[in-house]
Amino acid sequence: METNPFRTAGLVLLIVGVIDVGLMIYTVMNDGSYTSSLNIFAIVVGALLLRGSARTARVVRWGSVFFCIVFLAALFVWLLITPEALFMTQMKLDMMGAITPFITFILAVVIDAFLFYQLSTPESLQKLEDEAFRNGIPYSAFGLSLIVGGAMIYFLSSMLGGENADHAKQLARNELGNNFAYQVTSLSITESGTVAVVVAYNGNEIRNVEVSW
Repeated sequence: METNPFRTAGLVLLIVGVIDVGLMIYTVMNDGSYTSSLNIFAIVVGALLLRGSARTARVVRWGSVFFCIVFLAALFVWLLITPEALFMTQMKLDMMGAITPFITFILAVVIDAFLFYQLSTPESLQKLEDEAFRNGIPYSAFGLSLIVGGAMIYFLSSMLGGENADHAKQLARNELGNNFAYQVTSLSITESGTVAVVVAYNGNEIRNVEVSW
């Protein structure tokens, strides 16, 4: 009987999807807010891989490279907009809330890297070749993810560190005073004006201030 080289990758995705569904149910039952499109997708894709779908394996292999690099870029952006002093205050006030984004990004990178590894074993590559699918290195995924990740880092760093960001910080400072440090976390520019969210923080307190002009 022919073995399925995609079984481990499928099992991992299935487990991730089931855990995500469980977290969603738990959060909703406790009157929380939970948004994720990963759960059903991971379960369906995992089931297809468990059935030995080479077409699905090819798509997941490409996607694992793309999202691994994009999540690394997102992690860098998160670190970029979270000063050390702000992070320390977040840790002091809500440790789990502070480390959850970091853990989420790291887990996403690890899972994507593991999926690529599992779908790049000699057995997996041979299965792809037998099904007439390309089994080479997905250079297009590397290239596209570098473009997307680089653009994300460039635009966010430019937007959150430019004149508009400085103006948003000053407006927040005018409202709350000099007892806080300020960091812009989002900025939206439309025809009707500019809206920004500024985090005001010190060693004991964090406030979110929305300013517009």
